[in-house]
Amino acid sequence: MRRLSAIMFTDMVGYTALMQEDEHRAKNLRDRHRTVLRDTIEEHGGEIVQFYGDGTLSVFPSAVQGVASAVRIQQAFSEDPQIPVRIGLHVGDIVHDEDGVHGDGVNVAARIQGMAIPGSVLVSDKIYDEVKNHRDYPTVALGSFELKNVQEPQALYALKAERLTVPAADELAGTGHLPKKSIAVLPFVSMSSDQEDEYFADGITEDLINALTRFEGLQVTARTSSFAFKNKNEDIRKIGEALNVGVVLEGSVRRAGNRIRIAAQLIDTRDGYHLFSNVYDRVLDDIFETQDELASTIAEELRVLLPTDPQETPATRAKKPTEDSEAYSAYLRGLFSWNKWTPDDTMDALRAFERSVQLDPNFALAHSGIARCYIHLGAVGRMSSEEALTRAETAAMRALELDPESAEAQMGLGLIHLFYHWDLPAAKSHLERALELNPGSAEGHCYLGFYLMAAGKLDQLVEVAEAAVALDPLSPVMLDALGRALVVAGRPERGSSYFDRALELAPGFRSAQEGKGLSYLIAGRPEEAIRELEAYRRMIPGGLGGYAPLVNAYAAAGRMTEAEDYLALIQERATEDPSASADIELSAALAGLGRIEEALDHVQRAIERKDASVAFLRTGPMWLPLRDHPRFEEMLSAVGL
Repeated sequence: MRRLSAIMFTDMVGYTALMQEDEHRAKNLRDRHRTVLRDTIEEHGGEIVQFYGDGTLSVFPSAVQGVASAVRIQQAFSEDPQIPVRIGLHVGDIVHDEDGVHGDGVNVAARIQGMAIPGSVLVSDKIYDEVKNHRDYPTVALGSFELKNVQEPQALYALKAERLTVPAADELAGTGHLPKKSIAVLPFVSMSSDQEDEYFADGITEDLINALTRFEGLQVTARTSSFAFKNKNEDIRKIGEALNVGVVLEGSVRRAGNRIRIAAQLIDTRDGYHLFSNVYDRVLDDIFETQDELASTIAEELRVLLPTDPQETPATRAKKPTEDSEAYSAYLRGLFSWNKWTPDDTMDALRAFERSVQLDPNFALAHSGIARCYIHLGAVGRMSSEEALTRAETAAMRALELDPESAEAQMGLGLIHLFYHWDLPAAKSHLERALELNPGSAEGHCYLGFYLMAAGKLDQLVEVAEAAVALDPLSPVMLDALGRALVVAGRPERGSSYFDRALELAPGFRSAQEGKGLSYLIAGRPEEAIRELEAYRRMIPGGLGGYAPLVNAYAAAGRMTEAEDYLALIQERATEDPSASADIELSAALAGLGRIEEALDHVQRAIERKDASVAFLRTGPMWLPLRDHPRFEEMLSAVGL
């Protein structure tokens, strides 16, 4: 008998290993596993067609019944004794006879289950279409994947419900791969005799990345992750696996005077096959048309390879940003320095962007670059907050005046309103507009996450941070941001894994080291927190700083002498250098020691000094003891937080 059904596969993870360790416990868990499945599936109108090994194949009359059953099963297995189970669902036309259930839908459901992680429920787009209007069954989109022995790429979604695990796209198990409609642009190699032209090749690469993000339905890996492979002769298949993309674009740039030659190859990451290869000889004045031509050619090639919905058409071609080739070169030099992420390099970038604006006062991107530099210099203390704010805001407003569609200017204004004005509605408006203009921007997702953290919208915060990591999977900054989002959202153990990944990529990345310590602190593991936070303190030049988290960790461990010693060091530094704002540090340290009124005094002083970190006091883990205090609420409410 043939019929359309919801098909569910479940799998109990680690049963074989448990049998080898504790056969009695394994059998008890298996019995509970089967009882819960039988009762719950029957209760929701389903039928267990087959028990196989440690899993089941079941069918339901409707997608809603299958989803309701899957959610309840995972909630039951989250209770002690917990049982790690993976679940996948799909809707398909099946044949149900005396030999069991057959059909392509059965294979798809099995492959989806194989992609899941313990505690999660993954569903296909067909299931999603049936439940998307049911408020009880929200989902999180994970992207499109190619599944083994399944002809078409499958869009996968994770069910989101109480006590269910929602995996990030890069956590999915099994053998799935993103289809060709995901691309990474590897750093183009400079072939010019002048080694100074390296910045020019890097700039061309970055502009191509930005151009490709304008095409609907094309997932483009962000710059940081692509540039992780600069000057590395890695196998294309390994690059595709690391970046989770189906194709890569690589090439070279040769510049001689006012002429350039760009060679580009588009390569399938699964087999190394060249999808196309071309050489573009142009004069520098035509560089923008060349980039648009190359980006359009790539998008069209992908559209031919993977036919898409007719509505999926390229976005409007980018406007030529400047008529002055020398101003453009200065801008590329500024980007080259900006992307090194140090205060000294930011100063170099600022000088290059200012030179670009001198050559072309109407170059909007250069004005946005200036705004970004001042925001960074103010945030790291190389310039007073007031001076940085004034200059950044002037530059960002000028950029927006010149180009109302500038995502970079919108991001800059969003951060200014968040950190300096504490105007959450204005920050939200600008940051959301930036993502409307450039939905493929990992940086834009990260910055919107800053707003969501300040606003206390923690579920949305995690989703946005996960989207940033999906776009930029090898960026320590994005991994750190996701780790912190998870810590703030009360999931420190999972957050810790992202700090580990960030530190693997950048062993000296201080923010991730601090985040790892805080994750242990919030998880109730103070001794491990002390170990990690002491390592964080040693990363700070001269070991002068990082004391507030240590005060909290030592206090949580009951080691009050060490906690008081570190508090004294903060107080000593504040006395010796009154210009340095130690009020945020002191408020966090005193809160950890339970000295609430003193901590609140320093919060008030930090507000009066316009400390940018005030934006995160409502959700920052070290200020947890202050959260329910009326005075704390009054102070933050008074400034719009």
